[in-house]
Amino acid sequence: MTAKSPRKNESQNMLNARMVNRPIAVVGMSALFPDAPNLNQYWDNIINKIDSIIDVPESRWNIDDYYDVDAEAPDKTYCKRGGFIPDIDFNPIEFGIPPNILEVTDVTQLLGLLVAKSAMEDAGYADAETEVLDATGVILGVTAGMKLLGSLTSRLQYPLWEKVLTRSGISENDTKQIIEKIKKAYVPWEENSFPGMLGNVIAGRIANRLNLGGTNCTVDAACASSLSAMKMAISDLLEYRADMMIAGGVDADNSPMMYMCFSKTPAFTSGENPRPFDQDSGGVMIGEGLGMVVLKRLEDAERDGDRIYALIKGIGASSDGKFKSIYAPRSSGQAKALKRAYEDANVEPLSIGLLEAHGTGTDAGDLAEFEGLKEIFNSGKANKSGYPNYQHIALGSIKSQIGHTKAAAGVAGLIKAALALHHKILPPTINIDRPSDKMGIEKTPFYLNTEPRPWFRNGEPRRAGVSSFGFGGTNFHYVLEEFQAVHSSPYRLHKTPDTVFISAATPKELEKACQKLMAELETEGAEKRHRQLAESSGKNPIPKTHARLGFVTASLEDTLELLGQAISTLESKADQAEWNVKSIAYREKSMNTKGKVVALFSGQGSQYMNMGRELLFNFPVMTEPFSSLDELFTQSSNKTDASIEPLSDLVFPIAVFDDQKREEQEARLQLTENAQPAIGAISAGFFRLLRDKGLCVDFAAGHSFGELTALWAAGVVDEVDYYKLAYARGQAMAAPDDPNFDAGSMLAVMGKVEKLEDDIADFPEVVMANLNSRKQVVLAGSTEAILKVHDALKEKKYTVVKLPVSAAFHTPLVGHAQKPFSKAIREVKFNKAKIPVYSNATAKAYPSSAKAIQKQLETHILNSVRFREEVENIHRDGGRIFIEFGPKNVLTKLVENILSGKDFTAIALNENPKKDSDSLFREAMVKLCVLGLPLQNFDPYALPAKEMPEKKSALSVRLNGTNYVSDATRNDFENALNDGFRVKNAVTSGSNSESNSNNGNSLDSPSEGAEKMHSVEINEVNSLSAPEEETLKDQTSSIKYPEENTQQKTPLQNGRAALHTANPGNGLSGFFQQQNETLQVHRQYLEQQSEYSRTVYKLMQQQIELASQGASIPPEVDRQMQLFHAHQSETLRVHEQYLNQQSEQTQSALSIAGHQLGDSSPLSVQTSSSAALRQPVQAAVPIEPVMETPAPVEVLKPAVETTAAESASSPVPDTEIITETAVPEPISPSSAASGDSAGSVMQIMMAVVSEKTGYPQEMLELGMDIESDLGIDSIKRVEILGAVQDRAPELDEIPADELVEMRTLGQIVEYLQSSLNKDQATEIESITAPDEAPQTAGTQESVSAPVNDITSAVMSIVSEKTGYPQQMLEPEMDMESDLGIDSIKRVEILGTAQEKIPSLPEIPGEQLAELRTLGQIIEHLNQMLGESTPTEQSDAATLTPAQSGSGTAAQDPEQIFLSIISEKTGYPTEMLELNMDMEADLGIDSIKRVEIMWSLQESLQDLPQIGANDVAELRTVGQITDYIKSILPAHTRGTSSSKPLILEKDETQLSTEDSGSGGNGDGSAKEGSVHVTGEIAPALLSIIGEKTGYPPEMLDLNMDMEADLGIDSIKRVEIMWSLQEQLPHLPQVSGSEMSELRTLKEIADHLSTLAPSDLHDSPIIPSTSSDSSAPVKKKS
Repeated sequence: MTAKSPRKNESQNMLNARMVNRPIAVVGMSALFPDAPNLNQYWDNIINKIDSIIDVPESRWNIDDYYDVDAEAPDKTYCKRGGFIPDIDFNPIEFGIPPNILEVTDVTQLLGLLVAKSAMEDAGYADAETEVLDATGVILGVTAGMKLLGSLTSRLQYPLWEKVLTRSGISENDTKQIIEKIKKAYVPWEENSFPGMLGNVIAGRIANRLNLGGTNCTVDAACASSLSAMKMAISDLLEYRADMMIAGGVDADNSPMMYMCFSKTPAFTSGENPRPFDQDSGGVMIGEGLGMVVLKRLEDAERDGDRIYALIKGIGASSDGKFKSIYAPRSSGQAKALKRAYEDANVEPLSIGLLEAHGTGTDAGDLAEFEGLKEIFNSGKANKSGYPNYQHIALGSIKSQIGHTKAAAGVAGLIKAALALHHKILPPTINIDRPSDKMGIEKTPFYLNTEPRPWFRNGEPRRAGVSSFGFGGTNFHYVLEEFQAVHSSPYRLHKTPDTVFISAATPKELEKACQKLMAELETEGAEKRHRQLAESSGKNPIPKTHARLGFVTASLEDTLELLGQAISTLESKADQAEWNVKSIAYREKSMNTKGKVVALFSGQGSQYMNMGRELLFNFPVMTEPFSSLDELFTQSSNKTDASIEPLSDLVFPIAVFDDQKREEQEARLQLTENAQPAIGAISAGFFRLLRDKGLCVDFAAGHSFGELTALWAAGVVDEVDYYKLAYARGQAMAAPDDPNFDAGSMLAVMGKVEKLEDDIADFPEVVMANLNSRKQVVLAGSTEAILKVHDALKEKKYTVVKLPVSAAFHTPLVGHAQKPFSKAIREVKFNKAKIPVYSNATAKAYPSSAKAIQKQLETHILNSVRFREEVENIHRDGGRIFIEFGPKNVLTKLVENILSGKDFTAIALNENPKKDSDSLFREAMVKLCVLGLPLQNFDPYALPAKEMPEKKSALSVRLNGTNYVSDATRNDFENALNDGFRVKNAVTSGSNSESNSNNGNSLDSPSEGAEKMHSVEINEVNSLSAPEEETLKDQTSSIKYPEENTQQKTPLQNGRAALHTANPGNGLSGFFQQQNETLQVHRQYLEQQSEYSRTVYKLMQQQIELASQGASIPPEVDRQMQLFHAHQSETLRVHEQYLNQQSEQTQSALSIAGHQLGDSSPLSVQTSSSAALRQPVQAAVPIEPVMETPAPVEVLKPAVETTAAESASSPVPDTEIITETAVPEPISPSSAASGDSAGSVMQIMMAVVSEKTGYPQEMLELGMDIESDLGIDSIKRVEILGAVQDRAPELDEIPADELVEMRTLGQIVEYLQSSLNKDQATEIESITAPDEAPQTAGTQESVSAPVNDITSAVMSIVSEKTGYPQQMLEPEMDMESDLGIDSIKRVEILGTAQEKIPSLPEIPGEQLAELRTLGQIIEHLNQMLGESTPTEQSDAATLTPAQSGSGTAAQDPEQIFLSIISEKTGYPTEMLELNMDMEADLGIDSIKRVEIMWSLQESLQDLPQIGANDVAELRTVGQITDYIKSILPAHTRGTSSSKPLILEKDETQLSTEDSGSGGNGDGSAKEGSVHVTGEIAPALLSIIGEKTGYPPEMLDLNMDMEADLGIDSIKRVEIMWSLQEQLPHLPQVSGSEMSELRTLKEIADHLSTLAPSDLHDSPIIPSTSSDSSAPVKKKS
């Protein structure tokens, strides 16, 4: 055997590798495009020509910000329209995504999950086995449209913002605040930001969440990305690297950046819509979209019984090569891709019926693409015969409806083409008025399809081509083919009207049923109830004796309207047994239909273009007659190739764009050879549709040609022979080619036709060919005779109409047709009729013999049609229900005239050619069903509607094309914008000679400037070395006094007015608001004072330099300096007034507060600095040259102490409040607290919850559950309680274990109120019985005064040393983080304090280092002062160990440890929790840990030395604390504030000791114990809820850690640490063990088995409480 050459082998391999030998099946699809949240709606929009291009919605961006009609405007787009995907619900728990990472996950990743999941569901693999998923991959087309990247990048531009703001004169502090505001507009960087912004993670997240084991990646080929991704996916299938692949494209980027890209190219159209291939096409419109398909090898899909939308038979790819520019399209490059695709599919290009083009709408792009098409499709006659060479390929582009969806553009077109093949419908392209003249489309196989058309086979399977091209010259073309020719099961995706039937035993009960149904459809769940109504109407038969009604509805709104009409008509027509009103059919009971059904078939003259089009879309059986006749038309040997057109193209013609061509199309359909087969096809389709659904016909008849259809319906001829006879009859009766041959004409005559026979007696050549009814007769004869009789009858007042027919049918004039038609009849087999068929010629039933029927039919075309007699005879023989099968309602109207006054019903299936044929058919079916025919289930082709979730998940969020931003983040930014912040005085960065000279010439008098609290701005001196006089002149002349504004009141005046005019209900809050504004002004004053001092100092330095050089101070400078000092003096005087007024206003405010609190006792204010207020301010004197820098002006300000509620609402100056009560009665101190304070607690709680959750405060109720109703997890709960305690410091801290017990807001509020009342009761007791508890109450002289003196002194010193206004300082402020006070400044402050209070002992440096806040320092100083006096030492003896001294025995190691951690890390102590991991949660590495342990041993002198290895294994704060306690001597362990662990167990399972003390005999409490069985699971669920953000009540033990909850290995270890901290008796679990456990239940069961054997029966969990009297608590 001779070996083949390498080249031949290569060629053979190439042939074998063609996709035609290994097709790929599209088994699933999903779409999310503009106006289309799902695949069904996408297809529905396509065939209904929905234009989804709209103005940019506000949810994307503000048109006013970026739009400009001028295309040249910088940083503006000249386009403001596009396609935008709708809002769609996304439930993160459905995909196991923690809700708290949604903001840092690009929306395309989230939407991609939805679309991929939907595609798998559509393919039938929603619950696929792991083996199937492991062989499934995902490859997607994605361009660089990650909007999250833009947000995160924008956030990093703050150095640029800072530079611009500072260079614009904004102060450093203001700049920082402004930058922080801007940052709030963008999501912050965090650990999930990186994967959240990556394009490849779109595919990766799908593979992760859907558990796919095949390839996952993304590809970028610009606008061809999705088809490029599909090619890669198909390669994996063909190479058997995967068994199933998800492929497609994702692009949700219609951001301003994308609009800018297309604007500056420029590529946008200046019009309102994209118009691909149109004469007026001007450019593109962009759109958002996601589309995915599920692909399998065809043999696998057939084996697995998959539903197959279409087959991919060929793929072609190419590059443009070297060309003009990188983005200019090249037609020859595109043609390469097409040529390769059709070679790969091994099909002729002319065999396709649809080409979905790239079609962007740009003039150059469309023209280049069409040139490429012509290169392939006009290259010569097809190699195979039979392909038409006229316009027969529908050309279109989905971009005309949804815009250019960029990376998803290719798959959007491919899904459209696949759905077109699946539904056998040629989809339209919209916004085309006239094809571009430049294309010359009339001379090509292509036509622009502007209307949906039925898609018929033309001898081969239906095929489509799909193109997608991208920037960079990348081109792809796909060849698709249908899988099956005709559907026999449900397949239809688009919506159709529903039929509704309602019945009841009596008309009255029917009316009630309608009323009840109407009420149900107006309540929640109406849509679901409406679907159920439609489904049940199609299935449930109507009892024959029941009253019934029916109608056709397109929507829920239609149903409600029709039900209302039905109810009113039932009332108004209660006496009628049958009626039809506004498409509603009603009968009191069913008719006995047996032996009464008559089928009438239409004749020539009823045909019209596009008749029954919508029915052919929805009922495949309607297309089969046309397909059969198409074969007969195209196989004729009498026609040339150029003129061969199938019948379907004549009935459903291609789009034309001028009236003349449209008239030519209509004229062609009127030709007898076309009209009669067309009538036969549509009539046969109607009859097959009803016959297949169970219609039993008792009589059959037809008009003229319709009689042939009636014989077929009666079984006389079979279906194939019927089509042959229909085609033969039309051909035989067509007008001869001889132009001199007169075949005659026909004339319709209407009027009193009883005398017509006499009136035409003078015209022997004219005969009555059709005796149709009592009012209509059709005459036939020679053309000349018909013209004469036309005029004669018109003179006799008849209505006459010449019919558009080709011959005088049913007269001897068509004798030329009788011979060929008789020949065709004799070639067909005839059978006996199954039902009576009435003849036009005899008006009686055909004979029973098949031969007799055949012979009678041969003369049928020569005999008159006696239709009137025929109908009367049928009625006489029992026919009552006349159904017209065919277009229009001609026969129905004739029957109504013939049988007028008799008992009958006539129904046409297509009564109006101007209406939707599908809706008309359904209305006719409703009438037949109401009559009593059991035809309800006549539409078996609609797919059942997908069930929507009854209730949206509480965690669901609404997504669209923009990245998700939570309400909390939005509110945070909005609050930042509206927080009242305004830029303070600007700091200029240099001098401006022009402004300086102007300002120097417009100085106001010092008194006027000071009186109005004018600000002073002084330009900084840039150089101190120049001795010239001009330098000093410029610097002093730059002192500016703002212009006088007599209309503007100062905050001081406004505050006074607020107090005087406000009503008692809002006066106090208004006052404090005004006070806040006043303090802002005062802060500016202090800054100006500092600026004044610095400027004076610099001026003095220059004066000294001038003096040292022998120069004198210029007089002008000296004069301006005097004015400046005078102005400053006046400012100080006004400030004195300000302080006095502040004192007065504070007194007034406290008086109002007293009234509002219901306290009759007046409140007085004592100001410690009142003496300073009375000291006059000395006038400024000429400044002597000195070298010492003057200190900033120090102003003592009154301090105000307010109640907690007042301080929470607005900061006010510190003032000591003394309640003047002669005798402390028990009820007085609590009168305000027990009522108002309790109410205040509730108000604060509601306000904080509203603030932290985003729920409106008015929606909150005390009965709401914290977790299930409000979604507040344990972390958020602690945060809320912390905020409440910040606003109400007098509240006790709630222990964590007790907090867990409280489920509702009401329980928490009740606890806080009871705690507050308990504290007040203690206070009352101390006041009423001072002698009984002197240590607790103390005295004002020994306790209050020193405390206030120390507090006031410390605050004053801190203010002096830092420059912070004293009223801004608060005890909880951290010295370093809040005030910037380092260790040196701290020592300096404490030194000054000891100078002012000599009685204070010296504070050791190590103790000082431990004190973080002002409050801690003040408390420590008070304690030291107290220890130095015998009285206070005795008082201190009653304090708790934690409050007395600093020795080990007196302090709690836990609190000391937390304090040290706080100091070393900067975390506030109150935020630290014992279950926090040192590394994972607090970021404490090994070095920092050693540092912390050293500090701990310094603080606890009795603590033994701790080695590094001793604590290396201890992960959490609590574990280390427990270890410390265990190694401390027993007498130094102190008391723990921890509470018993709360476990949800039955009381019988609790193990506690009955002894009263519960002690162990050694002074320590006996460990409480509880059973562990069943407790692991609740603890595990609680921890997972805390670590992931999922509400615990939504977690289920069957959930998979990774697949359902998104918990990776790192997070898993963190969870297990927390669990072992909470349940310390559990042994350590290795990582390898844990990796094998997938679900929560498996983990809980495994841990239960690992518990110590002695604990299985009665395992215990040690209580952390050492209080011997504390019982073990259980959950109530």
